Amino acid sequence: MNKHSSRYIFVALDHGISMGAIDGLHDMGKTLGKILDGPVDFLVVNKGTFRRCRDVIGETRCFINISAAYRNSLEKVLIATPQEVAAMGAYGVSVHINLGNEHQSNMLRDLGSTVEQCARLNLKLLAMMYHRSHGQNGEVVELRDPETLSHLCTVAAELGADFVKIAAPNPVSGLNEFAHSC
Repeated sequence: MNKHSSRYIFVALDHGISMGAIDGLHDMGKTLGKILDGPVDFLVVNKGTFRRCRDVIGETRCFINISAAYRNSLEKVLIATPQEVAAMGAYGVSVHINLGNEHQSNMLRDLGSTVEQCARLNLKLLAMMYHRSHGQNGEVVELRDPETLSHLCTVAAELGADFVKIAAPNPVSGLNEFAHSC
C-alpha cells in the first residue's frame, strides 16, 4: 500500500454475480496473477473468488463484497456477513448500495447495520454508492452529476464507511470538488 499518499488503487473483480463470466473473469487465478504484478493496493472480490484464489491473492488487502443482485435488479441483498469475512481473514467488507429507487430503504438499513458490525470486528468498510432507478422502458438509469455523487459520498461517510466508491462523474471535472466533502 502507498503509505505516503491518500490515493489508492482498487481493482474491483466482483462483477461475476451481476454480469456473469465477462472477459477476464473466466480464469480468475490468471487474471489476479496479472493484476497483482502491478501497483495494486486493494482488491474487491466475491467470497468464492477469495476462497478459491487465496494462494494467488497472498497478502494483498481484499474487500469481500457481501451484497449481490442478478443482472439488472436494483435491489442488492446481503449474501454474507462481516463475521464471515472476518473468519476468512479478509481486510474488509464491501457493500453495494443503489439509492434513488424503491429499494433504497432496505439497502440503507443494511449499510448501517454492516458499518456497526465492521466496527466491532475491526474490519474496514467500502461503500459502493450509486444512484440507479428504472426508466420508462425498464432500463437502468444512473445519475452521475456532481451534486448527486456528492450526496452519495456524504451518505456513505455519515453512515460510517471508511472508503467510498462511486461511478465517474459527468463531467469528470467535478470529482475533485466533492471528494473532499466526505
